[in-house]
Amino acid sequence: MSDEMPDDSVLLRTIGLGLDIKVFKKSPVGKFLLDRAEMEAVQSFDALKIADPEDPRLIRELQNKIKVAESFELWLEEGIESGKNAEDQYEASRLD
Repeated sequence: MSDEMPDDSVLLRTIGLGLDIKVFKKSPVGKFLLDRAEMEAVQSFDALKIADPEDPRLIRELQNKIKVAESFELWLEEGIESGKNAEDQYEASRLD
């Protein structure tokens, strides 16, 4: 892996993406999707608690629904964090 800093255009795009994701999360569509993902995870977890332990297909399906629903918010947070990290790198490169 290289220790080279990404060029400014990559950093600026990543910063912009992080900011776009922050705005998206606060938008009506973002709020709706985050609420829907949380509801899906809760409903699937509740179903998993009472699932027949002899039904591995259902258990896998419910586990997958939970994982995908939880991953949605994680992906958004990772995008925001990447934007913050890119901003730090960009500012550091300006100090050199």
